[in-house]
Amino acid sequence: MNPHKIVVISGDSSFTVNAAVKALKANYFETRIINPVQEELLDAVKYAEALVIFVGTYVSNFEYMTFLGETIGKMQLKVILAGAMEQCDSAEQYLPRGFISDRMYKPIVISQLVSSLKDIFTLQDSEARKKILLVDDDPTFLKMIRTWLSESYDTVPVNSGAQAIQYLATHNPDLILLDYEMPILNGPQVLQSIKAEENLRDIPVFFLTSVDERSSVTKAISLKPNGYLLKSYDKNKLLTTINNFFDSAQK
Repeated sequence: MNPHKIVVISGDSSFTVNAAVKALKANYFETRIINPVQEELLDAVKYAEALVIFVGTYVSNFEYMTFLGETIGKMQLKVILAGAMEQCDSAEQYLPRGFISDRMYKPIVISQLVSSLKDIFTLQDSEARKKILLVDDDPTFLKMIRTWLSESYDTVPVNSGAQAIQYLATHNPDLILLDYEMPILNGPQVLQSIKAEENLRDIPVFFLTSVDERSSVTKAISLKPNGYLLKSYDKNKLLTTINNFFDSAQK
């Protein structure tokens, strides 16, 4: 995973600011420090995922603070305010409240600053992970594929077509891996049910098949599954196929 990119805004090079930048870099945040100047901010936001704003006397600069607030809202940047309480209060008047993740008052505890940023990105990374519904009546295979996929995706395992339909009544995963051959309610029947629901029909579905089932899968081609995965795939082949699918879908 690439390091998250942090921009630190500060009107001076105090010991605390320098210590914060050093600690962020030591914790694998790609960190850049800028002055509270509009031109520097314009250049930095092309790079930033979050801002650490060490407030100072510049918070009384109406033009800059208004520009800062508008930029944060436009670029959807998470913000940590750090410094004297009164100056944090002044800065907050200009900033969109929904983007202020934390406030830290003097004396600044650097470890808490690092921890707060980690929490921000842990939440963002979790929200960004694709969710995959796994449907298979073989508990051994279900456990194995869930273990493989959980490194990169949020997974929800169910062991029958009926459980899949029940889950989909209240959830919309980003992808469904659906066993083709299951008792009672098989894969094609589940897919047909999905396609019949307006709020579900756009969810991509891949059939999970054994080698000897591939010829049977063609019978369901009119239901337009998005693809097929052989159960004989190794971990790398499976992950590559799914990663490539999501990458192509975003283009």
